[in-house]
Amino acid sequence: MIDQLEALQRRALDELDRAGDETALDAWRIAYLGKKGALTAVLRGLGSLPPEERRAPASGWT
Repeated sequence: MIDQLEALQRRALDELDRAGDETALDAWRIAYLGKKGALTAVLRGLGSLPPEERRAPASGWT
């Protein structure tokens, strides 16, 4: 799960760097943070993780 989150973070930040205007920024926001966005989908999977994995600290995240 942590690997999946780190890959999502890298991809999201890369795409955010390329967002050149307000329209692109809004599309990024919806794609990653929206109701059906990538981050939302990953976070929904947290409930299916064993308790030990849910408590595991993520490297580089504060």
